[in-house]
Amino acid sequence: MTNKTKLSKSFLSRRRNTIVALLVIFTVLIAGYFALRGVLVGEVAETTPPAEVELLPGEGVYGSSTLVYPRVERKDIKTVKIHNPANRVYGDVYVDWGIGFAYDDEAKDYYGFLLTYDYAELDDSQLAYFAVGAGYPTISARVEENCSDFSPYGLAFASDEEATYILVEKRDGTTHKLYFGKKNLGGSSYYVRSGDTYVDDAGNTLERNTVYLLSANTTAYADATLLAKPTEMLTTRVTYPIASKFSSFILQEADGDLNISFLPVDSIKNVESVFGGSSVYYTVSPKGYFSSSEFETRIKRFEDFSGVETLEYATTLFEDVDEETGEPYSFYVFEEEVLQKYGLDRDHVKFLMMYTAATEGSEEHVVSEAYFSDLRPDGYYYAYSLSFNTIVRIDPTQVDFLTWDMLQFVDAYALRMSIGYCDTIRFKGLLNGKSFTESFSSTVNEEYRVTGAYADNAGTEVSLSLYRILFQEIYNTMLRGDIPADLDTEALLENEPYLEIEVKTRDVTVYATDDFGMPTTKVEGVIKSARRILRFYRYSNGRAMLTVETIDSNGKSSGESGRFYVLTSRLDKLIGDADKLVRGESFSFYDKE
Repeated sequence: MTNKTKLSKSFLSRRRNTIVALLVIFTVLIAGYFALRGVLVGEVAETTPPAEVELLPGEGVYGSSTLVYPRVERKDIKTVKIHNPANRVYGDVYVDWGIGFAYDDEAKDYYGFLLTYDYAELDDSQLAYFAVGAGYPTISARVEENCSDFSPYGLAFASDEEATYILVEKRDGTTHKLYFGKKNLGGSSYYVRSGDTYVDDAGNTLERNTVYLLSANTTAYADATLLAKPTEMLTTRVTYPIASKFSSFILQEADGDLNISFLPVDSIKNVESVFGGSSVYYTVSPKGYFSSSEFETRIKRFEDFSGVETLEYATTLFEDVDEETGEPYSFYVFEEEVLQKYGLDRDHVKFLMMYTAATEGSEEHVVSEAYFSDLRPDGYYYAYSLSFNTIVRIDPTQVDFLTWDMLQFVDAYALRMSIGYCDTIRFKGLLNGKSFTESFSSTVNEEYRVTGAYADNAGTEVSLSLYRILFQEIYNTMLRGDIPADLDTEALLENEPYLEIEVKTRDVTVYATDDFGMPTTKVEGVIKSARRILRFYRYSNGRAMLTVETIDSNGKSSGESGRFYVLTSRLDKLIGDADKLVRGESFSFYDKE
């Protein structure tokens, strides 16, 4: 089986293609319907009917059940076409539709696609129910043989245009047609008749004219799939589920305010991973803030969500020619009035989310792209999925990350790194109204465990245990929240920092790992020393804005960026404890700030 590659256009920029790969999922979860006596799992072989049951021409049997036509296994189904005039209330596009089935070489694993639009992804369970409903038309009774008046059953119509029917096309070219009438008085079963013909003993081709009552189980399948809107068959997912981790991620508000952007880090490969602690990701925006292992748990929310209902799929085909290559291309789009109905037109889109990742069952990276409305008056969000070209209604609890504040995206602490990677820490600030500057350095063994600490300016060795406490205090300096929106940050940055802490790393040797992820003695590379400067600018009695700048081994600066504030009482304790460390006085992490 081959993956499909499709072209789609970004909603806000119609001029670029979004590459969408068809996500093939093979798992079928339909264990709740064992009442069909094994048809879903195939443990009951097709048999001859019991002696007391005489089949009419064209009928089939499976186990002890009589079928309108012989059972069609899903591997033998090529297409199921549906004509349902009742769907006209939703639009003519839903009246004639159907599903095609595709298989691997051994016809074991399969997927389905809408015949009218093969870009949307079908829900696995719905597809399984669909195949059973079309291929296993079990009856509970023959209501009337040789019927001459079908009107009492809702099965009389002047032409097929007025009728509700399904047409099952098998891979061998044969077909089965089934007409649906009204339901019985209890509403549990449909009256149906076959649209097939048969040849009698005299060689005459005759129409079948028996009225049947479908079983309640088959009726339930038909209502949920065959006779529903095609949107009921579609997945309520908005983006592709990832196989391992994101290759890139961005979430931003439509006005350009970037909420979060991050990239992966493979073990310890670069400066960001040394400063970023244990996380396999580092944040691109906001710059300079460091994620932790908790970040990995939180970001699973970004792809692990589904909608309540899929409402629309794009059906308008747009064709154009690529200006650079001259090659024609086409893609499906929504009409503007459809997008407006859900608050997803260009004037109302609130959030954009886009990421690349390897999807389940594939090593290829695909793009997931979606736009979200603001919270609508009915209490739901609506999402336009460019991955599947669908519009999905979503419960707010499923996408709570849309309204997270920044500290829910990044770590709440100012510094996340191993103490063994730290070569020197420099403090510069005011202590009791006087200038204070001191630099502390450390020595480590081959495993980057700290073996000694020194006050460089004072030229003395300091307590190793107290040095660890001071480092822990920096490590756990908590970011309290966003700075005020009206704060004049440019004017603030022209002042001297209230406190400046520069952390310089040492060269870090990176060792290759074995098949079990354990480090070996083979050197893979060296991460060169870099500096990270934390600057705190006081803007009120109790608060100071934190900015972060990273300078790599080549002297390239990330630039100074600020977003959060910390409490000045924490900064006073940091510089006071640095002074105590130089003078050999004891202090505790738990001392009052």
